[in-house]
Amino acid sequence: MNTLHPTALRLLATTSCALVIAALPMSTGCGGGGTDEASAQTIAARDVHTVEKSSFDMMLPVSGELAAQQQVEMRNKLETRAVITEIAPEGVRVSKGDVVVRLAQEEISDKIKDAKDKVNTTNSAAVAAEQALAIKQGEKQSELDKADVAVRIAGLALQGWTEGDVVNKRQQLSLANETAAINLDRLKGRFEESAKLVTQGYIAKDEFEKDRIAMIEAAAKVKQGALDIEVYEKYTYFQEEAKKKSDLDQARAERARVESKFNAELVKAQADVASANFQLTSARDREQNLELQLTYTTITAPIDGLIVYATSIDSSNGGRGGGDAQPPQVGTELKPNELVVLLPDTSRMVANLKVSEALSGRIKPGQRVTLYSDAMPNQAVAFGTHQAGPARHSLQRCHAQSSGWRHRDHGERACCERRLA
Repeated sequence: MNTLHPTALRLLATTSCALVIAALPMSTGCGGGGTDEASAQTIAARDVHTVEKSSFDMMLPVSGELAAQQQVEMRNKLETRAVITEIAPEGVRVSKGDVVVRLAQEEISDKIKDAKDKVNTTNSAAVAAEQALAIKQGEKQSELDKADVAVRIAGLALQGWTEGDVVNKRQQLSLANETAAINLDRLKGRFEESAKLVTQGYIAKDEFEKDRIAMIEAAAKVKQGALDIEVYEKYTYFQEEAKKKSDLDQARAERARVESKFNAELVKAQADVASANFQLTSARDREQNLELQLTYTTITAPIDGLIVYATSIDSSNGGRGGGDAQPPQVGTELKPNELVVLLPDTSRMVANLKVSEALSGRIKPGQRVTLYSDAMPNQAVAFGTHQAGPARHSLQRCHAQSSGWRHRDHGERACCERRLA
């Protein structure tokens, strides 16, 4: 931005004013001579004039500075350490797409390599976690199938015992008891016959004793059969029933335990998959961000314009100049989001002009203004004001005509903006 000398600009403002002169009637004395009356009329005629509205040029000395109507700020977008390796010279005109600043890429390139390795590692971990999850799901289904088979076997065993073994056992005990009772009755009759025959001497006493022993044994078998039925109905049946039901309950409990165990393992496996996928997403985002950061190491011109270092601009106007600020050069380290270069479009320039507050009220919107500069005092720039207002707040904008003022250094057409003092 170029600052103009306080006397560098002369503002020729055309204002309108009205000059009103009141014509007063002349009084004459009574009884005067005719010659005196004619003289008075001649004098009165000489004092009467025709007036009309007109304008005049007012010369206003102003001071100000040149600025581009449009300018682009070029900042350091790197989030990490940024060191300049190449920068375009100040004052050079660049076209859209030209390289203005290059920053060191080695550190970011190394980080990108590390990020790629991290992506590969986390991707492998994510694949392994997904495979482990699939294996756990297969193991769970296999173990549940085995548990279901065990439950079904225990259920069928209980059903087979209830509907088969119990009925069969009861029939066997009942048959044995009935057979023993019938055999006892038969042996009792034989023993009675043997007793008669031994008395008559038809059979030996030894044979009689055998019949007697057989009867006693038959009576014992009847009692044993009755006891077997009682023991089975009171004890054995309930023992076997409890065992069969316990086997079924144990099979069901084992299935539930297997399911709970694998559910817990699946929750952990799913959490491992989610964690691995999150780490993979984070690694990929990190890699993409670094790739984007790598593009920020080359700063190109977004528009055609003039290179102006931020150190050359006063800090009050958005720059970082003033004091001992050094212009950026190769090796300069930049802070994140630090303003490096301003790229003004010098094809449309603005002059910030300060006008005395006493004269600011004379500047109205729509006025035609002619501007002279010390750079080219013989060339006038005509423009029209766009708006005017109180000091420090209102701006008075104007655009140069096609034959207007060109900057002495860059030969660009001017547009001016006057700030009322």
